Amino acid sequence: MNIKYLFLFLSLSFFVSCSDSDDPVETELIVSKDEMNFTKEGGEQKLAIKSNASWNISSSESWCTLSMTAGDPGTKQFQVIVSENKDTDPRYATLTVLSGGVTKEVKVTQGYSDLLLITKKEYEVEAAGETITVELQVSGNIEVTVNDFWIEETASSRAVSSKTLKFKVAPNASFLQREGSITVAMGDLSETITITQTGIDLNIPADKTGMESDAMALAKKIVLGWNLGNSLEAYNNDIPSETAWGNPKTSKALINAVKAAGFNAVRIPCAWNGYIVDQTTHKVSDD
Repeated sequence: MNIKYLFLFLSLSFFVSCSDSDDPVETELIVSKDEMNFTKEGGEQKLAIKSNASWNISSSESWCTLSMTAGDPGTKQFQVIVSENKDTDPRYATLTVLSGGVTKEVKVTQGYSDLLLITKKEYEVEAAGETITVELQVSGNIEVTVNDFWIEETASSRAVSSKTLKFKVAPNASFLQREGSITVAMGDLSETITITQTGIDLNIPADKTGMESDAMALAKKIVLGWNLGNSLEAYNNDIPSETAWGNPKTSKALINAVKAAGFNAVRIPCAWNGYIVDQTTHKVSDD
């Protein structure tokens, strides 16, 4: 009787053991990261996969590549390679790992390139002054530097991506044109806005009064004279040039300013040797 029960017990143990050995092995899949972050410059990072079965991995985006796309059971480590992001928006990729019936995903995020775009960078302002508006597109916080005392930043709108800067340009009390600048910086990026402001209009109509006088009479009428020197007699290497000796070109605005300052006579020294086209007759160029 005992032998009969022992035989029955051994038979059941045998069938249970056979049944256990036929059960499928559960797939084990471990991925070292579920998220990876890259800067806008891109680069490489390591990713490890451990599995008791063969596996493969793929990327959803062409800018995110892998140094290994499949592996045998065991632990494998490889590189995730991301190229530079030249866009002004972040971008995303998904790495999908398959092993047996198990799927796991890794999210890849890459930062965006900085953007600093100024629609208009040159402004012309009248002598009376005015307020100018500067429109720009940016991808971050900016630093504004006004480089001249006669320009002042006023109320500005600084949203995250689009900004409006306003600057008040003071009146120019001089007859001379002036130029100022504003620097807008964001990280390593920098742009310059240039403001050119005209001077006071000193336009004086031509007046031939007194020109019928002879030299002696004209000399008596001179109250205060001004000399236009180092301009029309200037030359460099025997080539005449009004600006050769450092002076700007003579303009009507300059002469008007001299008149407004109280001078009523202008001496204009000039040299003709640079304009002689015939050394025998000393003919001066018609130009």
